[in-house]
Amino acid sequence: MDTLENQHKPEEVPDFASKSHKQFPERQKLELRTREALDALVAMTQVIGQGFENTDGNEDETHEQTKLTAQEIARRMAELTRRFLGCQRLSISIIEPDTEIIRPLAVVGLSQEQEQQWWKEQQESRLVDSPDQSIIQRLRTNEVVLFDMTQPPWNSFPNPYAIRTMLIAPMSTRDRLVGLLSLDYGGAEHLYTSEELELAGAAANLTATIFERDQLLRQQTELLASNQQMAELIALAHDAIIIRTQANAIIFWNQGAERLYGWTEQEALGQVSHELLQTHFPHSLEVTNNLLALHGQWEGQLTHSRRDGTQVIVESRQVLLKDESGQTTAILEINRDITERERMQREQEEARANELALREANRRMDEFLGIISHELRTPLTTIKGNVQLARLRLRTSLKEVPANKDVLRNMLEEVQMMLERAERQTNVQNRMVSDLLDISRLQADKLELRQVPCDLAPIVNEMVEDQRSTTRKRAIYLEMPEGETAPVIADPERIGQVLSNFLSNALKYSQESRPVVVQLKKEENMVRVSVQDEGPGLTPSEQEQVWERFYQVEGIKRQRGSSVGLGLGLHICRAIIEQHQGQIGVKSTKGEGSTFWFTLPLTDPDD
Repeated sequence: MDTLENQHKPEEVPDFASKSHKQFPERQKLELRTREALDALVAMTQVIGQGFENTDGNEDETHEQTKLTAQEIARRMAELTRRFLGCQRLSISIIEPDTEIIRPLAVVGLSQEQEQQWWKEQQESRLVDSPDQSIIQRLRTNEVVLFDMTQPPWNSFPNPYAIRTMLIAPMSTRDRLVGLLSLDYGGAEHLYTSEELELAGAAANLTATIFERDQLLRQQTELLASNQQMAELIALAHDAIIIRTQANAIIFWNQGAERLYGWTEQEALGQVSHELLQTHFPHSLEVTNNLLALHGQWEGQLTHSRRDGTQVIVESRQVLLKDESGQTTAILEINRDITERERMQREQEEARANELALREANRRMDEFLGIISHELRTPLTTIKGNVQLARLRLRTSLKEVPANKDVLRNMLEEVQMMLERAERQTNVQNRMVSDLLDISRLQADKLELRQVPCDLAPIVNEMVEDQRSTTRKRAIYLEMPEGETAPVIADPERIGQVLSNFLSNALKYSQESRPVVVQLKKEENMVRVSVQDEGPGLTPSEQEQVWERFYQVEGIKRQRGSSVGLGLGLHICRAIIEQHQGQIGVKSTKGEGSTFWFTLPLTDPDD
């Protein structure tokens, strides 16, 4: 007697996974894959159809033949599915309806010795024995599930075939889980595409029909009298599946079509499909039919009307069904509801509305910053004035303290140091308030510039001297030809603000022992001012982002000064220079320092 394997040797079928798509563009790959999937669907229905041949003999013999036929169909379906998915191994198991015991039915992709060992290893198990019942619930809702066998808890289970990732597709009929289709790619890493998940799920649902064997046998006479075999196999599919004649008369209408469109099978049969559904074609009915006849398949979006009058958008796949002589016998149409995309579009519209609302919130925040900045400036000015007045009076008082009053003198000097520290912190707060006020003016496009003819050279020299006086321990070099002039049209205070910001950052982020170099240089009709330091430097990405509002470079330690900052200074500097019709930028290498620079157009001093 032949072995079970020899009895169930699969027919020669196309190797759907072996075709190379490298020479095709992405769209052609998708079209080829679609044709392969549709061909596979038809091939599967043909394979299953062969399993439901008429049997003779008594009832016991018929039941025995039914059992063998189910195994044969399962093995052929497993082999066909494995070929067009390209997986290494694939198995099919059934679930007994009363006990929910899982029993293996077929396995392919193993050597003869491995398959014999596999069957020996199979142990009785139930769905309730699963360590994760949430997965069982997902399978019951017809969801394809992936398992990473290298992760807990699955890595604690026996894994004799070194499987890395396993896919399990539920086999369901009439909303009931009747079996499992499992496949894997061995120890190789494999990224499952959405198309593969859909194909595996479709194959599982088709295979599930073998468990409707008793019902199909009772209807055998009717099935053999027509092509209703394939119709029964796909009747329970979730997508709307329609078979129509070349004249577009409906001859098959599955439960998915009933759920999607609302008409029962009896109401739909014999109707002209595009008239019943009031189909809106992307071009026209004639063009669609011509493309279908030319290529043997067509794919695109259609708009249909349901029985209740509501419209539904479907992704339609249509393929010609042909007999052995190559003559077209019918048209298979599979429609998937994509009306959900409308919901996604609404969500996108809501996202855009939220974005507009966020912009409005930012606008109001900018207005608030402007108001609060004005309100904070007044008390800060008063505080600073009183601190300066107190320091002045204290300095006068120190001169009048007798020489023998060392305790009093030390006490007053300590108070003077406190006042100096308070004044420095007041200056920090005042600078931040000024930045907030400037940023609110920028957002409102109300940053005021008082541009007048002036010489940039003394402005640069003055700012360098100011920094030298406040940071006496630092070496600040000015490279500018003696007697150099640089006539520009500018706001001296704002240009000084830019240079002060460059200098403050250079001193703040570089070590005390390293110098800072300021350079003023004429370049044709422009004057260029740069500040070079030997600090930590910036990456290319940081160089682009450093001009953004509120941006602060992470991981850079300040060498001096307060750690308080809002990340607004450089953003304001860029706005000031651009409003002067100049340019601003930075050249930096990580770990080697940075050079911040700006240019302004020169003017004729005689103008």
